[in-house]
Amino acid sequence: MPPSQSPIVTTALLLFLCTAAYLPVSARNAAFFLYYRPNDTIFFSYVVPLCSGDAFQGIPIFRDTVLSSFHTGTAGTDTVLTWLVDSTPLPDFDIAGDTLLCAGQTGRIEVAGNYAAYNWSTGASSKSIDINTGGWYTVRATSSLGCTGVDSVQVKIIQMQLELETGDPTCYGLTDGFAEVLSAGSQSPAPHVYQLNTSGIQTSSLFENLGAGQFQMKAIDAAGCSDSLFFQLSDPAPFAIDIGPDRLLSLGDVAQLTVSGTTPIVRYQWRPTALLDCDTCAMPLVLRPVTTAVFLEAEDANGCTATDTLQLFFDNAIALYVPNAFSPNGDGRHDQLAVSAGSSVIQLEYFRIFDRWGSLVFERRSVPGAPVIILWDGTSGGKTVPSGAYIWVASVRLEDQQSAVRKGTISLIF
Repeated sequence: MPPSQSPIVTTALLLFLCTAAYLPVSARNAAFFLYYRPNDTIFFSYVVPLCSGDAFQGIPIFRDTVLSSFHTGTAGTDTVLTWLVDSTPLPDFDIAGDTLLCAGQTGRIEVAGNYAAYNWSTGASSKSIDINTGGWYTVRATSSLGCTGVDSVQVKIIQMQLELETGDPTCYGLTDGFAEVLSAGSQSPAPHVYQLNTSGIQTSSLFENLGAGQFQMKAIDAAGCSDSLFFQLSDPAPFAIDIGPDRLLSLGDVAQLTVSGTTPIVRYQWRPTALLDCDTCAMPLVLRPVTTAVFLEAEDANGCTATDTLQLFFDNAIALYVPNAFSPNGDGRHDQLAVSAGSSVIQLEYFRIFDRWGSLVFERRSVPGAPVIILWDGTSGGKTVPSGAYIWVASVRLEDQQSAVRKGTISLIF
């Protein structure tokens, strides 16, 4: 620089230094260049590196910018100041990592990219931080040029809370119970998969055909979080019926069947149907005495069924009672042969007594049935018959209008 221009250069340098004192910190390393022509105009320019958004001379700068100003000097010398503002973009980055955490887990988030320095809202200064609580996390990253960028991320903690609807089996021993997951909690992201005990994993939240027992329901959401809930399905009390003990029936007996149940009965189905006056009634009548099994299937209000069986035994022996001995000796004891019949006998068609040679000694015909239907005093033709054994033969008509013949012996003793 020629010595004759020293005052001008000195003035320009002072102007530069005064201007640079007001630059942001990031621009204090500005480079400057001086060009001048004697007795004319001095061109003074410098490069100002700024971070995007910093203010230069009160103006925010977001891109490369050229600023100039003209100053009239003394002794005919003017000055043109030019600033070449170089705007450096701020660090543009994302925060990556575990932004969804299951309750009780520890995750990690970090700045995507490499920078000179980091400053987290937690106070940490590392590229990544470990987290176990939800909320917003902010980090300020500073580049090697001193420019800083800011980003924030929200971390959510998933609190799963299963809500179930269950149904017990309707009847003892049945497998028509169910369990359904109604909700896994408002914070749990879909879709979900479900597992009951050790069964296979399924996408449906409904499990059917369950019997009584203890179960564990497990749900897993889209974030991999899981929750389990234990529940119990119980059998109702068993439904049972009782139609009574086995029965012995005789000809002419009228039998009515009854039933009792552990819960009220709403449906009856008796078998064999042809034997009863009603096969769907609570107390049917047996139409005729036979030897057979009677079976009932009953249903209660819950649709539960129970069965019971009884055995009917038919005693087809004819109720005709003839003593095997009598003594018509006038002592007041067993002086007459008394023949009696049960209620199944409606008529004694005939009753005959023969001696040992086959001669008829006594006969009665068409005698109505009654508790005592015949009396014989041991005479024949007005004379007392000798002591000894005699044969009797009887024909009886029964309630079903069938006839039957019975035979036996009696001893006449004096």
